[in-house]
Amino acid sequence: MLKIKKILLGIVIAVFAAGIGFNTYAGIRMMNQLNKVNNDNKQTNETLEEFKKLFDTELQGDVNQEDDVTISGGYEIKSTTHISDAYITGNTDSLSDKDKEVLDMASEVLDDIISDDMTDYEKELAVYEWMTTELRYDNGALVVIPTTQEDCDNPYGVLKYHNAVCVGYATTFRLFMQMMDIECMVVHNSERYHSWNLVKLDDEWYHTDIYSDSDTSNYANFNVNDAVRSQEQSWNTSFFPAANGIKYNYGYQNRRIFEDVYDIPELISELYEGENSTSCFLEAKNGFSAENQAIASMIMDTISERISYNNEDFYEMLTYTWIPKGEDDFYLDIIVTKSDSDGTFDYELSDDDYNKINEAVNEYFPDYDMDWGDEDWSGEEWGNEDWDSEYPDGLIIPEG
Repeated sequence: MLKIKKILLGIVIAVFAAGIGFNTYAGIRMMNQLNKVNNDNKQTNETLEEFKKLFDTELQGDVNQEDDVTISGGYEIKSTTHISDAYITGNTDSLSDKDKEVLDMASEVLDDIISDDMTDYEKELAVYEWMTTELRYDNGALVVIPTTQEDCDNPYGVLKYHNAVCVGYATTFRLFMQMMDIECMVVHNSERYHSWNLVKLDDEWYHTDIYSDSDTSNYANFNVNDAVRSQEQSWNTSFFPAANGIKYNYGYQNRRIFEDVYDIPELISELYEGENSTSCFLEAKNGFSAENQAIASMIMDTISERISYNNEDFYEMLTYTWIPKGEDDFYLDIIVTKSDSDGTFDYELSDDDYNKINEAVNEYFPDYDMDWGDEDWSGEEWGNEDWDSEYPDGLIIPEG
């Protein structure tokens, strides 16, 4: 019986660890059954309690707080209001030496990029552009553990080493905003593996995700509303304020109005003549009818197909999103991305490189026997004549 109980518990924990989502009702029933079969085993119950703590997150939903939230199991969103308050008041007596260094670094940046005649939007834009061009993110996924520098998840490491993960971008951006007395929050997604910002301009909130734009600087995630952000992320909407603003979206600020839907290619070509990545809203003078939406979408798809990867040494991409404007009307949000790389490695390995790689790998992972009964694994036999004669029309997979 004990063996069965342990096996059952092991299966449940393994499923959770593998990241397989639970149906809530089925999960509750499973928890009840586990409680019944494990009441007589203390050790197994202790393990079960650890599992229940993890599972409770799924049952209870997201936390109703901004700070002191752990992201992807390793990064904690920490408040820096004591630093921004010190900047505003000029009193640094309560700051540690490390906090004072953060304040000095952040102040130096603001002195370089901010002027007194700027609006709050212009100040935010200046910070966005500085962060997307001067900082770099740690290579890998959103949840990558920083390996090159410490403190990549807080303003100290971000400003000192210019190297960051998403939490570092979000907390540093918030620090800049709060130093300029612009209301700002750090948002985390419901799964708690990513974070970004909410910023308030003229009593309206906007989402800004500098981490996601850091490689392109294309303004795709600069001051977007809930409708746009919800296409990629989910978050605790009962706690964080609704972001319904559009006035200070970068694309809206640079919107272009046209009369004829067939003028879109000309407008896109004008955008494309610029050297940098950009974002722009297209607005139909008489509104986007259902017919015009269909035509515009086909035009965008055709242009996108023709310009993508049109140069071996230059990566270009055109994407678009329909943004609600009002009842039965939309903006067409255009994102033009240009880069000298598509994210792949351009460096060509030499024969010497390959030899050294083989030597290093073979010491611990010796070459395996790849002979499957053919004379040559590389396809000398099966990959050419035999295969072609057996399947002259290619391999056909039956339906069903």
